[in-house]
Amino acid sequence: MITLLVLFSLLSSYAFYHTSQKAQLSNSNSVSVWLQKHTTLAKAIGIACLIIAAILAIASMGLTSGTLLGLMLFSIILSLVIVLTPLKIIGFKQLLGLFLFIIILEILL
Repeated sequence: MITLLVLFSLLSSYAFYHTSQKAQLSNSNSVSVWLQKHTTLAKAIGIACLIIAAILAIASMGLTSGTLLGLMLFSIILSLVIVLTPLKIIGFKQLLGLFLFIIILEILL
């Protein structure tokens, strides 16, 4: 459950990052290019993922602790996206592969 919360927070922050007009964005992969071309839809996807993450946090932790956990995770992940995306340290495909591996471990254990 926490892994899905982190995944949806990451997807929303990644979508919000690529719809920014102030950041100098690179066209490194097809997901980035698509998000930059379709900003309205990307913002809607970002908001939807953020709402899903908030619902997951509140459902799994309760109202107060879920809200605090959601806000802290979103701010941490957003700052990591802002810092690490221009450096191209971690790609989008590697992140999705890592999350699939972690979800499988979370389900099996």
